[in-house]
Amino acid sequence: MPLFTKQEHELVTKFDKWCFFLKNLANFDHIPAILNEAIFQKAFHTAEVANLSPEQRERYEVSLLEYWDWYSVWQTAVEEQRSAIEKSTTATVLNFVAVSMKKKGYAWAEIAELTGLSVEDIEKL
Repeated sequence: MPLFTKQEHELVTKFDKWCFFLKNLANFDHIPAILNEAIFQKAFHTAEVANLSPEQRERYEVSLLEYWDWYSVWQTAVEEQRSAIEKSTTATVLNFVAVSMKKKGYAWAEIAELTGLSVEDIEKL
């Protein structure tokens, strides 16, 4: 890229930015402000990983796998908790509706049909 001579303050287009990035990548110790965009951050990170020694890369990959394992467990726990809350909320609402219908004199079989609760559960309310 010897023909690309623009300086940081002269960059206008994405093409300019990419050329500047590629030409100067070896000299960067941080992302210049003009390149502080998600795509360049990702490219900078990829270059950092590519520059690791084999031992460093192995530690990085193990660390990444541990993180994704932890994240997966956390997401599963969050989803299970959300599901439990939704079920609990649904049950509470259905019980409230069933109690209201009982007070208004609806037949238990009709309450069971409309709420999906069993007649035994309705009797207990």
